[in-house]
Amino acid sequence: MYRILSAHGLFNLARAFIGAVLIIYLTNRGISLSVIALAKSAQLIVSVLFNYPAGLISDRYGNKVTVLLACVAEMIYFGLMLHPSEQSVITGEMFNGLGIALYTGAYEAWIFTHKKGSEDSFSLISRSAEMLFIATIISGVIGAIFAQYSLHLSLAFMTVSLAAYALTPEKRKEIKEDHTVTSAFSGVAKLIKMADSNVLNFMFIGGLMQLLYQFWPVFFKNSPIHFSQKEVGYVFAASMIAQWFFTSASRKKSFNKKKYAGSVCYLGVLLSSVLTLLSPLYLQQYPVAIVLFYCVFISFCTLTTNYFFSQSCNLFSNAQDESSMISLLDTGARCIGALSLAVVSALNMENITFIWMAFPAFILLTSLTRISKRVLSYGL
Repeated sequence: MYRILSAHGLFNLARAFIGAVLIIYLTNRGISLSVIALAKSAQLIVSVLFNYPAGLISDRYGNKVTVLLACVAEMIYFGLMLHPSEQSVITGEMFNGLGIALYTGAYEAWIFTHKKGSEDSFSLISRSAEMLFIATIISGVIGAIFAQYSLHLSLAFMTVSLAAYALTPEKRKEIKEDHTVTSAFSGVAKLIKMADSNVLNFMFIGGLMQLLYQFWPVFFKNSPIHFSQKEVGYVFAASMIAQWFFTSASRKKSFNKKKYAGSVCYLGVLLSSVLTLLSPLYLQQYPVAIVLFYCVFISFCTLTTNYFFSQSCNLFSNAQDESSMISLLDTGARCIGALSLAVVSALNMENITFIWMAFPAFILLTSLTRISKRVLSYGL
């Protein structure tokens, strides 16, 4: 298990090196923002289109083979970005999307083969998230010092990750049921048939988190907060540390096994989102408090996503098509995220507070629906 987690940390470390500097690097090399936007769109399309087929490859040929292919795709992506042109940037981002599609589902299905005792789906997902946050924090420090070598560092660490995965033996899962899925249509049909509230919660919260990932810098740079670029960087570091702390603490306390886990997730997202949205209006003189509320907000969103994702994955545990079904879960969340961003773009929304109102609105709507069902069941 720890060998897989270490390789996972290296994989995310390689990807994180270029996260903060890639756009600046490309624009300095003469690549326009419109081309970068087109390339990112191509990445999203490829990742969505190949997500489920990648899961099928993983189910048939093994999780290890699929993860290794993901590492190769990412290495090609980094290589194409070293000497960028309009064509190489777009092609590179398509390979990046392919790498993401291959990695998603295959890695989770591989790490889930190590379920044992207290190491359940939630624990393993939390451990993986912890490695992601640690890798992001480390890459932020190293990347800031050696920004001009970010792509070289990414390529080097992805090569190490490839070697680490290649040397890690794959533990084959024990198949309890034959749920083989032969087409995307049958996979979607199975997901719809087996989907419960956990699946819907994961897809919607996971999808809405795209609104956090895309707009949090604008939230802090706009009026009335007016943070500098350096201060925004501090907020990013603080949010990574907060998410690592929440994820680590919830895993150690076996949060997912508590009866109140779902309610705490709902209440945490609701209260922290409202406090985050109101704090710039009433706490302008206390920027630390605003940052604190935001860190708690994104940490509860991460905890909630991890919790409902683990519960959703349990539906397909040890099934022959486990990897492809996990890929479908991820695809559903990505589609909802893309739809949310499309709505924001179509309505030309610029008020981040209004955009983020989607979180408390979703929680309230879901809670009212659950309460209504209980009232009706008692009445019947």
